[in-house]
Amino acid sequence: MICDICKKNEARIHFTQSFDGQVTKMNLCESCAKEMGIFTGFISDKSDLLLSPFLAGLGESAEFPADKKCSSCGRSWKKFEESGKLGCAACYETFRKELKTLIRRLHGAAQHKGKEPVTSARELNGEGKMRKLEQELKEAVEKEQYERAAVIRDQIRDLRKNNP
Repeated sequence: MICDICKKNEARIHFTQSFDGQVTKMNLCESCAKEMGIFTGFISDKSDLLLSPFLAGLGESAEFPADKKCSSCGRSWKKFEESGKLGCAACYETFRKELKTLIRRLHGAAQHKGKEPVTSARELNGEGKMRKLEQELKEAVEKEQYERAAVIRDQIRDLRKNNP
């Protein structure tokens, strides 16, 4: 298969992009993909494949200082950008602000809002239970089940009192 851009080289990268319901498919050679910022080098594993397009071209800025380093392992933001991998558990704290910005760019939000396992950490600390009770309260009020709503309201109050 020939590259869709240069029409000369063999296409080794098959790029599919979905944006606002419109799907674009392109077959690219390595040099055209690099020029477009899609391919940044040899992909050693799936995590590189997933992160490299999003990390490529971030460069040093106020949001992403390339020289910032983890005090525990010495990994720099620049090294993370190149590999897509953090060095140790302390990196998550060191690069908290940068990772939050990156996650917001990737997902549109920095906090998970989708489905979660039944025994998730949120349920263990009461956050999931609070959300469930608030939903039940809303439903009870809508159905004009005021006695049930009062009981749920009291449960919410107790939960907030015990988990500030």
